[in-house]
Amino acid sequence: MLKSISTARTQQGTFTPVEKQMFGAALLIEPEISSTLDQASELGQTGYSSSLLQQLTCVTKRFRHLNAEQYLLRQQDSFESLFVVKKGALKSYRLTPEGEEIVTGFYLEGDVIGAGGLGNQKHFYSVVALEPASLYEIPFAKLLQLSTMEPIVQQLMLKLLSQEMQADQSLRLIQLKQVKAAIASLILNMANRLTTTQLTLPMSRVDIANLLGVASETVCREFTRLQKQGLLSVNRKHIVINDLPQLQQAAGADCC
Repeated sequence: MLKSISTARTQQGTFTPVEKQMFGAALLIEPEISSTLDQASELGQTGYSSSLLQQLTCVTKRFRHLNAEQYLLRQQDSFESLFVVKKGALKSYRLTPEGEEIVTGFYLEGDVIGAGGLGNQKHFYSVVALEPASLYEIPFAKLLQLSTMEPIVQQLMLKLLSQEMQADQSLRLIQLKQVKAAIASLILNMANRLTTTQLTLPMSRVDIANLLGVASETVCREFTRLQKQGLLSVNRKHIVINDLPQLQQAAGADCC
């Protein structure tokens, strides 16, 4: 909902006072960024696909490449950039005052990372790669500069800021469910994002259990139960959805 409303306002050229303050005064555009504006405008005018990843290639040439278990961000790092996953998978977690790790999310291709740090200019979670990953890095100050000059970049910025909030809301809904429904919802959520009914989970059962606040043995039992019911085929991290309607029913009406 937030994404659709923001996009509509951008297309109409009208913004709330908060959004106007976010865009700020026009600043000088750095040469390596300004040279891509014509490409971005053409992308929006020719009818060419305007997917998030395609738009990003027109406004940034900065990339981050991570090995498995390498950190992208650490809790309390200063907020400087937004990141969008080009390839691979990552997880976020925060540490309690007692040093306990609490998993807060998983990120796949196209997902936005880092918008939560905008409020107090510090990231409140750490993000680590679960497997080799590549990400677009978008310095937020440069994005603000461009947004004052080009409507297509204003639209892209609103899309970036709203997408992580939407993903976080979906995750919170999953966490409120009973374990069987939560696991079914998580699998469907990932399958939808990857547009496949056969997927390899990048995270461990321990990470899933941590996210849902249950024991890892409980998660293993629920995977086994879903397999015995014929909804899934499970081979370690490899999952095949055998009965999509029944899995959706197990997840509940708001599974996606």
